[in-house]
Amino acid sequence: MASFLWGSNSNKKNFHWAKWSRLCYPIDEGGLGFRALADVEKAYTLKLWWRWKNNKSAWCEFVKARYPRGEDMRSRITDSNVWRRICGIHDMAASLCSYTSSGTMQWDPGIHGLFSLASAYNEIRDTKFVTFTDKHIWHKNQTMQVKFFLWKLLNSFLPISENMQRFQITLQPSRCPLCRSNCETTDHIFFNCSYSKKIWQYFMAVFGINMPMVASIRQIMILWWIEAGSK
Repeated sequence: MASFLWGSNSNKKNFHWAKWSRLCYPIDEGGLGFRALADVEKAYTLKLWWRWKNNKSAWCEFVKARYPRGEDMRSRITDSNVWRRICGIHDMAASLCSYTSSGTMQWDPGIHGLFSLASAYNEIRDTKFVTFTDKHIWHKNQTMQVKFFLWKLLNSFLPISENMQRFQITLQPSRCPLCRSNCETTDHIFFNCSYSKKIWQYFMAVFGINMPMVASIRQIMILWWIEAGSK
């Protein structure tokens, strides 16, 4: 997976620009939408708990007969792995449920009180605020190559001199390969460089967008998306 995302070269050192936990956030929260296996396992355990509490299947009847302990949800060393998992998540699961006036248990995070794996997973995983840029990077009309590049660009995951410092690599100040007059930074290469500005000015003229007074590539991308959305 790391080779797929960040490239693979046996002759050079490869850098992993983001932790797996970061990649497991949904795309509108800055990640790539992967799912952490530990969280998936917990979500399925919640499903087992829900079935145990609400289902009348043969499996549920067997479990209730095998572990007739009432409200005692303390697991024992002789219990099966499945039952120990159910016991371990009982308190959390119970806190996510309520009862209707008729005494029916409902799943509060779910639609109409119904349990779903998606809602269970969302209760378990870490969450982040949805940002404007993260939401627009993955617009359906953009190609996947452009989406992934924008994600790396706006998260400082490109191999630019200023970004390499996070790996504690000491580099001599690199000059912009275009104008040769300023240091190599993300904002300079993609926005402040005289060559970059000409490209922005050209396409803004084509689409009838005025060149805004901004200082960073992130700001100009936000304004670009706002203007494009109003056309």
